[in-house]
Amino acid sequence: MTNKERVEILKVKHEELHQKIEDGQSLYLNDDDMKKMKFEKLRIKDEIARLEEFDPDIHQGGVESFR
Repeated sequence: MTNKERVEILKVKHEELHQKIEDGQSLYLNDDDMKKMKFEKLRIKDEIARLEEFDPDIHQGGVESFR
């Protein structure tokens, strides 16, 4: 798998987690579950940034465009 493919997969996972967090806030999920999801979302965001920094050909404005 190329870095670009990995980044695309991570972006999808990041967006899915974002949606789960948004839904969880309206469904009043417990704090531990929310904390775990937010931590995982941050971990994915950091990995995307690391991969994009490592391979400038896939850099598309960085993670600033993420929610």
